[in-house]
Amino acid sequence: MRVQLSLGFALASCLSSVVSENTFLAAARSEQLKDGRIEERQQSGVVAANIFLRRGYHSSVVVGNFVYIDGGAFSYVQGGSLQILHSTTTLSIDMSKSWTNSSVVINTFSKPSGVPYLDDGTLWYNAKENRLQEGFVGAAPRFNNPEESAYPLGMWSFKLDGQGGGTWSEDTAATDAIVSAGLTRPYQGLSAYGGDSAINLGGYGNARTVPENVNVTDQIPIPGIVQYNMTTGTFTNSSAAGYNVNGTAERGVLHYVPFFGPKGVYIILSGDISRRNLYSAAENIQSFGTLTLYDPATGTFFNQTTTGNIPNGRIEFCVTGANSTNGTYEIFMYAGWAGHLGSIALPYDEMYILTLPAFQWIKVPYAPARPRHGLTCETVGRRQMLVIGGVDTLQDQATNAAKTLDLVTFSTKDQFTQGLAIFDMTSLSWSDSYDAGAAAYEQSDPVKNYYASNSREPSNWGSPTLKELFSVTHFTNSTTSTTSTPSPSSSNPASTSSSSNTGAIAGGVVGGVVGLAAIAGLIFFLMRRRKRTAAELPSQSSSPNFPAGSAEMGQGDGAYQGEYRGDHKPYAALMSEAPGSDVAGREGFAQELNSQPQHYEMDARQRHELA
Repeated sequence: MRVQLSLGFALASCLSSVVSENTFLAAARSEQLKDGRIEERQQSGVVAANIFLRRGYHSSVVVGNFVYIDGGAFSYVQGGSLQILHSTTTLSIDMSKSWTNSSVVINTFSKPSGVPYLDDGTLWYNAKENRLQEGFVGAAPRFNNPEESAYPLGMWSFKLDGQGGGTWSEDTAATDAIVSAGLTRPYQGLSAYGGDSAINLGGYGNARTVPENVNVTDQIPIPGIVQYNMTTGTFTNSSAAGYNVNGTAERGVLHYVPFFGPKGVYIILSGDISRRNLYSAAENIQSFGTLTLYDPATGTFFNQTTTGNIPNGRIEFCVTGANSTNGTYEIFMYAGWAGHLGSIALPYDEMYILTLPAFQWIKVPYAPARPRHGLTCETVGRRQMLVIGGVDTLQDQATNAAKTLDLVTFSTKDQFTQGLAIFDMTSLSWSDSYDAGAAAYEQSDPVKNYYASNSREPSNWGSPTLKELFSVTHFTNSTTSTTSTPSPSSSNPASTSSSSNTGAIAGGVVGGVVGLAAIAGLIFFLMRRRKRTAAELPSQSSSPNFPAGSAEMGQGDGAYQGEYRGDHKPYAALMSEAPGSDVAGREGFAQELNSQPQHYEMDARQRHELA
């Protein structure tokens, strides 16, 4: 059975407190008039642990010592009555101290008037200005939304104070840039950020995304890739026909890996691909057996087959990752569902590891018991995965208390206290405790065993250019105690590669010239010969021997540039997409907890409702 899950989104500022049950309930019942719009007062998203049930469809991100959680919906029981509300405040958890999920303090920060509550929004971290940004992605909440209308297109910023709090305000410059680019708000697309940019792939529009869609009754796909450059403040719309001929994508995960390629690489993981003119949930879920990668340095898409114990395709799952001391990067994929509630969803309570650069899937052995979707997960404390929330995928029958399938998945008590759990990515074990002093991440035994008897690379690369892309790496010695975050340089990898090639060419030519001079003994001839040779030597930047897809920024072999654009996953005829230049490359890495160089949390794992 399918379910339409739509949940409130909140933004917040200023006031910090841990809300008591009675105070929260009083605030949740009240309403007030704001800017001509009736809205409920602050619904903090924090209730007493003993009455808490579920949290879902929120966004989360790690910056410094804190995890920030925003929006979504939460449920609890009060006096035997089920309550499901959309959260209107931003939450944070201090990760510099150890805690258990029964004792953890969850801070809540209220929002000013005018900041919208977006369902399934996305948080992007702007490191240069130390602020969170959101508002481009999402939709107005369905639960407890008095008007059930869309918010105007715009962006908002949460200026961080370094203590787990901050101040929300409208980002007028970013809002103007969105309008100038002629964009609209996508819902349930795939979003991620890395370095100074964030991108969104696909999504769709409906009556709750922007006011102009008030009379829209269908889910209309929005194809293409939109890049937001946080340094220049500009938005760029580009074709995504390299992913599929329609350029569409919904409810999968876009995961940024900073350790391969000149400017990192984005990996598209499962989710839906819609028809060109209508999105129908779970109609075309993508396989994990062939992955599409996106190189931001060249704007090129690639296909790569995977091996091992390949997971079933799914939606609304979560992903995070960490790099090992052995020059590999492990992606951890957890939970999700295939669009069907009930016992059939039980097997989706599973954890898989995708190790790079081998592109090998490894399943973590444990018995499924807690299936969930609409969750997030983040890398914290060097080697730990923090799982946040998730609604109950087993529930497929409405009740008197929860009269729709939207509601029934929020009606049961989460097996994870306060919706929080810890998974150790090295020992592959679950816990209800977070260890702030945990050791650095190392490969788990199954990953070590694989590389002990297999090649580091896949047996068949998708293309020579993709293989070359993964030959450019930015790993550091993760056993060191440095707290700086490494950034891939636009000059160092390129100069290393090009210098060695040019030096070899120059050395060979000069040696030949000297040999000819000694044999001929003619100084005049030698001088003319050397002048001719100097004119023919290739420069460092234009050498024909510069390897295709190498570390030079924006450079690539013309034979492979733009490969896989529109020639795979042909689910429908090519549709027109909004024009725009190719997505520009960007430097730097995603931010992470405690700035540990060996772990990179990836924001905005997509957790979307069924339409």
